[in-house]
Amino acid sequence: MKFALIDDHQMVREGFRALIEEEDPDWQVSFEASSYNECLQNLGDIDIDCCVIDISLPDRNGLEVAELIGEKLPSARRIILSMYEEKSYIQRALDIGVDAYLSKRDAAEELITAIHSIFKKPTILSPSINTHFLKPQKTDSVLNKLTPRELEVFKLLAQGFNAKQVSQLIDIMPKTAHVHRASIMSKLNLTSQIQITKLALEKGGNSY
Repeated sequence: MKFALIDDHQMVREGFRALIEEEDPDWQVSFEASSYNECLQNLGDIDIDCCVIDISLPDRNGLEVAELIGEKLPSARRIILSMYEEKSYIQRALDIGVDAYLSKRDAAEELITAIHSIFKKPTILSPSINTHFLKPQKTDSVLNKLTPRELEVFKLLAQGFNAKQVSQLIDIMPKTAHVHRASIMSKLNLTSQIQITKLALEKGGNSY
């Protein structure tokens, strides 16, 4: 199965590529893009079965990319990764027929499960997305953007451990630890280990 990754963060794409290609020897990421325009210029020349699309792109909304792919490659499955859990975004995604809408806070844990499921079930929503439909989520701390597992990784990174050491400490695959690290940095708009440590010091252990 051939995949496309549409995300403007190279580190995030690398993490998801590792997850996907590690899952099945027949799964291959054959196309990557960082913007709507890049997709528009290249979609006619590629053959893909599943597209993983970040909703936040520098030039257009990721849902517009999903619409474009639906027009150009109607047989391709489309998975949206989003930090937006408002009903308006989710409803629009459902209206254009995406196959899965995953909260970016859960993507590292749920992407592979979603890929296996989209060929068998109707549209898939993250558990946290379903919960949000019932009860709005509080966002009184920047660290609330992280999943419990990401918060665990964040704390260890803040202590100076690298991703490989984190994987050993909490018994996960090294590539998974790298995906969590990339997701943390993307969600919190961080670019270095120093910034992770600085943010942890600003928040203090008791605040998270």
